[in-house]
Amino acid sequence: MQRSILPFCVLSTFYLLVFANQISCQTNSKNSNKLVTKWKSAVINLEARKNKWENLDSQRTMSFQESLMPLKRATGTAVFLRHDKHRYLITARHMLFDADAILQKKKYNQYDSINDPFSIYLNIMQIQSSEETEEAAKIPNIGLGLLGVPSYRESNYIYSTPDMDLAIISLDGNTRYSMFADILEKKGYKPISLTDIDTTSLNYGDQIVCVGYPSVSFGGEKTIDSTMLSYYSNYVSNPAFTFGHVANPSIHNYFFLSDLTISPGNSGGPIIKEGKLVGIVSLQGNLNVQDKNGNNYMDAFYRFPYGFAIKSAHIIPLLNELIAKDEANEKTKSEK
Repeated sequence: MQRSILPFCVLSTFYLLVFANQISCQTNSKNSNKLVTKWKSAVINLEARKNKWENLDSQRTMSFQESLMPLKRATGTAVFLRHDKHRYLITARHMLFDADAILQKKKYNQYDSINDPFSIYLNIMQIQSSEETEEAAKIPNIGLGLLGVPSYRESNYIYSTPDMDLAIISLDGNTRYSMFADILEKKGYKPISLTDIDTTSLNYGDQIVCVGYPSVSFGGEKTIDSTMLSYYSNYVSNPAFTFGHVANPSIHNYFFLSDLTISPGNSGGPIIKEGKLVGIVSLQGNLNVQDKNGNNYMDAFYRFPYGFAIKSAHIIPLLNELIAKDEANEKTKSEK
């Protein structure tokens, strides 16, 4: 009797499919590990700081209530970039601006200071990551002091309109800023290049990844002399990745929507597709909480699971503008 070879063929095909799936999983795992390693070393956790004695408005004295306020602190994420031997931090515009100062100036001076350089936090510093080696953690950080300088033209940063919510800080504009960038590299942070930025259009359902330092991954505090708190952050943080999809590419807008989990602290962080930067986190979607009559409660919101991100195509024009400004400032300094 002739024996059928069909069961053997079916079994062989099954084992080949299992083997191919294992190879595919291993390849995907290796690619995922490379992505995590690369982008974890390219994102910086930033803390913006304003001391309570820095008056919201020089035209009036600090109130008793304001004198009791603790140190004003805001945290976010930035992308470390190198281009033509110069280093930069890309982040969200609102990360640089002190929202309370803007509201207070509008209240007392009756003018909108949303583009006022004096409304920018004066000190921005790096928060130590728990991923840093023991040797790297021993390297002292320095802050980017006096960001909110009187002359925007002479400043080391540039920002977009409030709606677009992008800002770039030049780290090679003066000695202190260069030291800040040097320390980041000594600690093991590695800047991306322009080749890591993808400005092509997105599609519905594209798989994307976000990495940053959300406040929910706060890692604790370290002991620092109180006299040094104006210059060094005592926070320790943990980087966190979330994975999702493009929910709406918003072809005709400067932003897109995703179903990524976005939390306070993620602002300014990268959104990555196939290893390339495709967006900068702006905010988590939210709506006002209303009473039964449809009136909004003051400062009461609820979040819905969509994150807004600024498309990476808008980074390049802003970077070119900053480069031109840096070159003009360097020329002015050399002529003095």
